[in-house]
Amino acid sequence: MGLIGLVLVRLSFFPVIVDNTGGTSTFNIFVFFFFIAIIATGAATLILGMWFFKRSLDELGEAVKISYFKIAGLFYFIGAILVITIIGWMASILFFIVGGIFLIVSFFSLPEQYQQIPTIPPQPI
Repeated sequence: MGLIGLVLVRLSFFPVIVDNTGGTSTFNIFVFFFFIAIIATGAATLILGMWFFKRSLDELGEAVKISYFKIAGLFYFIGAILVITIIGWMASILFFIVGGIFLIVSFFSLPEQYQQIPTIPPQPI
């Protein structure tokens, strides 16, 4: 929703900026703000998504008693936070790769079969 709002603001301000200022320097500043806002919106969405992914992996790790799920979620979340910084892009890629490796290891650590909990059939009314 935020990205759509930014595009609409950009489209509505384009004629106003060019007609009233007569120059392109104000428009260039606005375009710079526009791209920074798009990047910030994308980073915020990534961080929020990874937070929920981390929480789901934490709960899965608690349920199956495998801590590798929690470690993978932590690496993914830290990688999403590092995306914000310029130098962090390279580090975030490494964090995502390490998180993926831990996720693969955790899935291979699952037992072949779980003990099934006996279910009680529903009673007829």
